[in-house]
Amino acid sequence: MQNYFPPKEDKPKGLLRNDGKFGLLLGFLIPLVTFGLVYLIDIFFAGQAGKPYVIKDGTKLVIGVAINVILFRYYMVNKRMDRTGQGILAATFAYAILYVILFVMMGREQLFAD
Repeated sequence: MQNYFPPKEDKPKGLLRNDGKFGLLLGFLIPLVTFGLVYLIDIFFAGQAGKPYVIKDGTKLVIGVAINVILFRYYMVNKRMDRTGQGILAATFAYAILYVILFVMMGREQLFAD
């Protein structure tokens, strides 16, 4: 007897999901992790230089967003996962708005001033 129903496709697991919520999660987490790593590196080098900071917090946020753009390109062009890419893009726009509010409109130089 022939099967008239197509086989169910298994959802990809791991980082290869084409889902907007997953893209939002990636888009918000990856820049936070990047910001944290650059912040720790900054603390290390600032301590050796005897300064309160070496890299401004605005620059750290821009580095995180740049990593997001690379991730966006990977999902949109290489993997052709539009929904995940749209979620990453939405998170990138949220970080861009945050940057403009904190560092351009409010004129802050550091987020965590002593």
